[in-house]
Amino acid sequence: MNKIILTIIALFFYGNQIFGQENLIPNPSFEDTVTCPDNSFNGAVDVALFWNVALSTPDLFNSCSSSSGVGVPTNYTNCYQPALNGTGYAGIFNYITIPRTTEYITVKLLEKLKPSKKYFISFYVSPRNCADQEICYSDGMGLAFSDTLYKENVIVGAEQIPPFTPAIQNPVGNILKDTLNWIEISGCYTAKGTEQYAIIGNFRSSANTQSEGCVGVTGSYLYIDDVGVFEYDPLPDTLILCSGETRTIGKSFLNASYLWNTGASDSTLTINKEGEYIVKIMIGNCTLSDTVIVLEIDNLLISLPSDTLLCSGETLEINIPIKGNYTWSNGAVSNQISINTGGIYTVSIQNDCGIFDQTFEVTSEVCDCNVYVPNAFSPNNDGNNDFLKCLIGCDFPYQSIRFQVFNRWGGLVYSIESTDNQSIMWDGTFKGEVLDAGVYVWVFQYEYYRNGVKNNKTISGDVSLIK
Repeated sequence: MNKIILTIIALFFYGNQIFGQENLIPNPSFEDTVTCPDNSFNGAVDVALFWNVALSTPDLFNSCSSSSGVGVPTNYTNCYQPALNGTGYAGIFNYITIPRTTEYITVKLLEKLKPSKKYFISFYVSPRNCADQEICYSDGMGLAFSDTLYKENVIVGAEQIPPFTPAIQNPVGNILKDTLNWIEISGCYTAKGTEQYAIIGNFRSSANTQSEGCVGVTGSYLYIDDVGVFEYDPLPDTLILCSGETRTIGKSFLNASYLWNTGASDSTLTINKEGEYIVKIMIGNCTLSDTVIVLEIDNLLISLPSDTLLCSGETLEINIPIKGNYTWSNGAVSNQISINTGGIYTVSIQNDCGIFDQTFEVTSEVCDCNVYVPNAFSPNNDGNNDFLKCLIGCDFPYQSIRFQVFNRWGGLVYSIESTDNQSIMWDGTFKGEVLDAGVYVWVFQYEYYRNGVKNNKTISGDVSLIK
C-alpha cells in the first residue's frame, strides 16, 4: 500500500551563491547631491542626498563644485585631501578648544536594524591638512544609532552632545592625526531592533576629549568618507541536502578572514553531508559568527507516515519534520494533521529537493493497546523525570521497532532500534551535549499481533524538554 514518488524539479538554492553585502547607509560616500556644494552654503551636508544636519553646520565637499573652498581634493584656502572613494566627502569640527557645540551629521538607514542581529560598522576619517593653518588633532569621533530623527538647533554658548551611546567610537587617547591616509573607525554592534538612523560626530565632552597641538587654534576638523553598516548573515538557519548532492555554503564578507568549524579558512565551504556548520570571521577589531544546520533528505524521509492502525476512539497525530509546502488529500496544508477515521490518505511535499508523494492507509479497529509518552521531561539529574520514556499497555503481543526524536529543524537527535520498549530512555542529549530547552517531535514505530496477523503502527507527538 505504501508508495513514495519523487519528482525532481528545478532547484534554485540561495546558500551557494555569493552576493555583495548590502550597505544600509544610502549615499555612503556623499557622491550623490541635489546640487554641487557652494561656499555660500551654511551646513551644506544637506546637499548630499539622504544626509542631514543633526547639529551645527557640517560641510560637504565634492569635485563638482566650482568653489575651491568646498572642492575635492583642494578646499578651504590651502587644504588638500583626495576622496577615499569617488569624488566627495563630508567634514565636521569634532573638537573645539573653547567648549561649545561641535558638528554632527545623520542619515536614515535603508531598513530598520533587526533584533539581536550583529552588524559590522565602519567609516573613515582624515584630519584636515592645510598648509596655512595651525594643526589641531583630537581623539573624539564615533557613530551612534537613533530610533527617530535627531535634529537640534544650536544653543549659543552651550555645549550640546546628542544623547546617544556610540555603537562604535575611536579609542580614548588614539589621537587622529594621520593627514596622509584615511583612518578606519570600525567595530561590531548587536542591534536592539528599533534603530533607524545613524549619527556621526564626537560623543565625548570637550573635557573628556584628548587633543594635541590645539593651543590658540579653533579646534580639530575631520573629513568623513565611506560610511557603512553591514549585517552579517551569510548562512540560512537550515538547509536540506538533497540525495547525493554537494552544496557550497557561505558568502564573502568585505575584507574579512574566515574560520569554519571544519578547519577550512575560505569564505565558502563545500559540503556533502548533514551536520552543524559554523563560520567565524575576523574583521577590523571584532569577530562575528553564523551557524547553519544541514539535513539530508534521505534521513528525513523515514518520518513519512506509513500504513497504520487507528484504534477506535483515538486520534492519530501526524507531525512530519520536513520543510516544504504541504498538500493533503483531506485539504490540510500543514506538516501536522490529526486523523480520527480510517481511510486512504495522501500527502504531497514540495521543497528544494523535489516533490514527494506518500500514500498510506489508516485502518480503524477496536483495540486496547495504548502508548504513553510524557509531554514533558526535565533531564536535570534530580532523580525525577530525568528521562523520556515510552510506555505501552497492550492486551495482545507486541514489540517495539524504533523510537526517534527530532529537533525543530527536523534533525535527528535520538534514535534507538529495539524490541523492548523498556530500553527507550532519552536523556535530552545529542552527541554527549545537553540540548536546549524547547519542543521536540518523537516518532514511535511498533508492531503487534492479533489473530496471528502482524500489524505495524507509527505514532508521533510533541515533548517539551524543560530545564
